Amino acid sequence: MTKKDFVRTLNQYHFDNNLTNAIDLLLHSTKLGERVCKELIRHNWEISKRGSFGTNIFHFLECCLEDDTIDYSPIIKKDAYFYVKYLDNHAAAYALINIKKYSPTLSNHG
Repeated sequence: MTKKDFVRTLNQYHFDNNLTNAIDLLLHSTKLGERVCKELIRHNWEISKRGSFGTNIFHFLECCLEDDTIDYSPIIKKDAYFYVKYLDNHAAAYALINIKKYSPTLSNHG
């Protein structure tokens, strides 16, 4: 799955207020644990500006991979606050590699 497809799909789920599919996509595409995926979605769901949710999630993984050389700065609604618990860079690298290899047609995710 390309970054563009990943971001676009998550943004569509956010627009449709489809939290379940957003969690499922993150879980299946990154192969990170369910708790980690739910926490990442939860911390970004309400604060993300419309059209920025997918970008925020992908940017977070990229920031974790860079091991504190890039600060996570999500595109958020005015007066929103967020909490960040970074992944270690190995987990972020694992997630990003799995997103690239992920094919929605080969999974049970619709």
